[in-house]
Amino acid sequence: MNDFARTLQDQLKARGKSLTFLAEFTGIDRAYISRLARGEKERPSPETVVKLWMGLIACEEQYRKDPLMPHGLTELMLSAGFTAAARSS
Repeated sequence: MNDFARTLQDQLKARGKSLTFLAEFTGIDRAYISRLARGEKERPSPETVVKLWMGLIACEEQYRKDPLMPHGLTELMLSAGFTAAARSS
């Protein structure tokens, strides 16, 4: 299992979200999210990572208080292999 799959699974479990919820909230195909969570797909695009993060924090009390809070986004981006240097190229 790759780092992104592990991080995604951890985030899903910690937030009590399902793959179906993520798919419905983000508009990302459930089968694709499932492959990401199992480690069968690697390196989702930055846009996909942000959509997944938005789905993971949807309806959370802290998000409602501060919608720009990057809670968990950095962890997801790093686990997908994105770094500051890679984003600026």
